[in-house]
Amino acid sequence: MAILRPLLYHCSGYICDILQNAEKLIFISSHTALEEPSPGHR
Repeated sequence: MAILRPLLYHCSGYICDILQNAEKLIFISSHTALEEPSPGHR
């Protein structure tokens, strides 16, 4: 999520937290999806 990096330096308060949390969720979900594919994708 390199696209969000510049935004993190310019944002403030809860917006920063939302962006950081979103980045973490996307990172975690992407890795879990690779490790454990859901039955619907088989």
